[in-house]
Amino acid sequence: MDLSPKKAENWQRKLVMRRLKLRTALLRWWYGPLRPNPDARIVVTVRYSVHFVGGKEGWFVKRRLSPQEHIAWLFDEERLLERLQFFSGILLPSLLTQDMPMQRNRRELVVYVSEGLPDAHRAALEATIGQYDWARLVSVPMGAQEYPDVGPDTEHAHLRIDDDDALSRDFLSRLSAYVRPEFHGNIITHRMGYFAGFDNAGHLILKRAYIPMIAMGIAYIVGPRTKFRSIYEVGPHFHAYTAAPTIIGDSAPAYIRTVHPGQSMYPLTVFKGDPAITLEEVRRYIEFDPEALRSNGAAVDA
Repeated sequence: MDLSPKKAENWQRKLVMRRLKLRTALLRWWYGPLRPNPDARIVVTVRYSVHFVGGKEGWFVKRRLSPQEHIAWLFDEERLLERLQFFSGILLPSLLTQDMPMQRNRRELVVYVSEGLPDAHRAALEATIGQYDWARLVSVPMGAQEYPDVGPDTEHAHLRIDDDDALSRDFLSRLSAYVRPEFHGNIITHRMGYFAGFDNAGHLILKRAYIPMIAMGIAYIVGPRTKFRSIYEVGPHFHAYTAAPTIIGDSAPAYIRTVHPGQSMYPLTVFKGDPAITLEEVRRYIEFDPEALRSNGAAVDA
């Protein structure tokens, strides 16, 4: 039976994911039991209105807007207010409620911001994280081709999460189990989580998701001799398994991926909610206030 290129690609990906699951099972058996490591170094990184032109990051925006329009959209007043609302109301609470708490020089948050971020918004962001000694801003030049190296020289997990998404309460403790020499140079991806958004009537909709290599919480275990120093260096997350050995984490809920009009990929990410998934279920695993997600819709015009 002939398959279209897209279907053939999907079949190939499914086969790869099956092999990765088998590899993961063997590694967990060989090196197990894997237990949380409270001494593990973890660097949580967030890109906050970064004007990045390297690689394929942000290509949905760059394809649809001119360079000047892209910058105007990136630093639009309404959009920046919305990003701060999402960051402080969705992502930050999920970090503050980790069962392995954030801690300076142990589990830290690095927020990448463009040097072109308006001063007032930079000050507001600094005020938001200033009370936490484990959080800091790192400036990135306009038109950056790569992200600065922010990790320690010792082994650590370098993970990414968007400013409008959330991690499960046990995410860092689960990830910490992989911060050991046996897993240096490996990608760790957690496939199970939730999509959250609002329908046209303003009602909260939720959906369980199973997506290996999703950006939410994807991490790279850095060691003294690893090829890469960050998860961003590995390449676009969806195909990162082609650049580094990959482990698919356990199947417990790990993230919330929000969907709203302010995202550059919207409406491509619009989804149909599952009535069987309740807010109570989501909150059993993840700190989440849906009201923080209500968006003014600073979207990119199609």
